[in-house]
Amino acid sequence: SLWALGLLLVESQLTQRALLYLTRYLPSGSSWHNLSLFLMGGMMTPAIPSVVNRAKVGGPIVSEAMNILRVQPHTSLSTKISASVFFGVTTLSSIFFTGSSMNFIVFGLLSLQDQQTIQTIGWITCSFTVGVILMMFYIIASSIFFST
Repeated sequence: SLWALGLLLVESQLTQRALLYLTRYLPSGSSWHNLSLFLMGGMMTPAIPSVVNRAKVGGPIVSEAMNILRVQPHTSLSTKISASVFFGVTTLSSIFFTGSSMNFIVFGLLSLQDQQTIQTIGWITCSFTVGVILMMFYIIASSIFFST
């Protein structure tokens, strides 16, 4: 069903319209495009709890982004686009309560009082600092490894 969702996103041209919108309003430069693709992958995190399934949906987004940005396959820019979406769907898993099944295991290890205190909004509040650090790490690592 997730393959069908990815196909639906591409066939309905929703991803194409979103990517065209981003290329129109973002400053030109691959860094802005890659940051927006990272955030697109991150926005899927609360809705799709499995990292593998988010990656399956992110695959068509990568293909569409390479077509719209006219990026040739097997180049450093295509690797950077692929890595941006991949890190977007994986890195922010710990921030959202439903972002990973491991979060439910950690939640189950908490005491009953802590479980009642930390619900979805409490989880986001507690993990905000981690999220900021992960985003900063992504931006720094991406600029180091994919400098063009």
